[in-house]
Parts: sequence; structure tokens; C-alpha cells
Amino acid sequence: MYIKINNKILKKLRYVAGLSQRELAEALGVSQVAVSKYESGSLPITRDKENQIIGVLMDSGLSKSDIGLLVSVLDAGSLWIRGLKIDG
Repeated sequence: MYIKINNKILKKLRYVAGLSQRELAEALGVSQVAVSKYESGSLPITRDKENQIIGVLMDSGLSKSDIGLLVSVLDAGSLWIRGLKIDG
């Protein structure tokens, strides 16, 4: 199953996983500035980087099916997590 992670979804997935930009950057082997650029959309997320991000999210406790479900819900609209509305 291919999971497409765009800039808007990345920030929300990072939040759900409980990761800071710095923590995600360290896990991906990139700078915090690069993660910020991924999230703002000024730096495209390659397919290889998507796979790395999924691996990091899985290491933080999310399953691949959880990630796929979150991506599809976030892409479609809103999601409530921990009492917080996360708009897609």
C-alpha cells in the first residue's frame, strides 16, 4: 500500500506521533530547517523520504495501517485527536 504524505499531512502526523521537528529531523538525518521546509511545502517530499518518514512514525508507535488511515482521514477532512480538532 502506497501512502502519499504531503506537506500539510506531515505536520499533523508528526504531532500525532509526538515528535518535534528536531526529533523528526534527527531520525531522518536532515536538518530541522529541512523538516520545516517539507511542512511548508517549499521542499518537496520525495518517495524515498516518504518511506523514511513512515519508518520513523512506525518507530514512534504508529502502525502502517494507522498511518494509512490517518493520511486518508486528514486528506479528506477533519480529525479529533486528544480533544483537538485537526483539519485536513
